[in-house]
Amino acid sequence: MSKDKWKTITGWFDQANYDMFATLKLPKNPVILESGTAAGKSVWALSELWPDADITTCDPNTAPQQLPGNVRFFNCKTVELDLQPFYKWTKKIDLLFIDNSHHLVDIKADWDKYEPFVKKGGYIVFHDYHPDGLGVEEIRDFVDALPKEKVKLFLEGEFHGAVYTK
Repeated sequence: MSKDKWKTITGWFDQANYDMFATLKLPKNPVILESGTAAGKSVWALSELWPDADITTCDPNTAPQQLPGNVRFFNCKTVELDLQPFYKWTKKIDLLFIDNSHHLVDIKADWDKYEPFVKKGGYIVFHDYHPDGLGVEEIRDFVDALPKEKVKLFLEGEFHGAVYTK
């Protein structure tokens, strides 16, 4: 895989987001689940950061043209993975990246279904956390309701993020 391929893909993920993910300490062969693939920019970045990862990504509205070899894509909402033929989610998760519709109903559905799978010490990252809302108030409100001592905000760059450590 070529370094920085993620930078050539259209999407809402910048160097500050990449740097935020780079601070996370994941084990060898981590399991990553991403909710919201779009064109695949962030999943390419995740694959570059953790080339040995087992990555699953889902999006009901898009289908990326090309993805790294360690990525499995499903054209559905993340909470609908178990409805896919011959598939049931059973893996413990090291990193859950929630970057779907940005609506509370979808954020909460992903949290409710997959937070129990996240390992102790694992991470749940929320994309587009903005303290002043900027049209994504539901993300801010959900994150702000989590225990403050478990959340670290990253407010650099254009798209910001919040990392919850389980």
